[in-house]
Amino acid sequence: MNHEHRLNRLERTLRRQRLAIMALAAGLATTLLMGMQDIPVTELSLRKLTIVDEVGRPRLVAEGGTKEPGVATLAHLDEQGIPRIFAGTFPGGVASVTVADRLGQGRLVAGTYPGGSASLVCASSDESIRLAAGTRADGSAQLTLYNAERKVSWERTSPGAPAEAP
Repeated sequence: MNHEHRLNRLERTLRRQRLAIMALAAGLATTLLMGMQDIPVTELSLRKLTIVDEVGRPRLVAEGGTKEPGVATLAHLDEQGIPRIFAGTFPGGVASVTVADRLGQGRLVAGTYPGGSASLVCASSDESIRLAAGTRADGSAQLTLYNAERKVSWERTSPGAPAEAP
């Protein structure tokens, strides 16, 4: 057998081996991809999630403890990036939702507090409180109206829940 014949046989063997390796790799990749389709994703853990619109502007931002420990927030942003709806839970049991106007000024704020009270505050465009309503842990409710000078113009408080007899 001469060298040329041996060299041709070696080249054919190498080509067959390359084809076999490529076929094995393709089969392995197909098997892995098919197997991954059967595994449902049941949990996704993140510290921050930003959902953007068609041009890449952030529109929803959910964060869990990224800025302050124990704080979880969800902000809805408008096209200019101004938070218009902001909800959060805070350490100690406070939860609140703020609705802002197109300038980002908080106009409505609702919250609950760890002692059992809750409040709703309505503000004017300069963020001056104009109406405050709330319930207290003792069962009483309060409604307060404020004038343009930020002074109380009307206020009423209901009695608390009657004390239980021993």
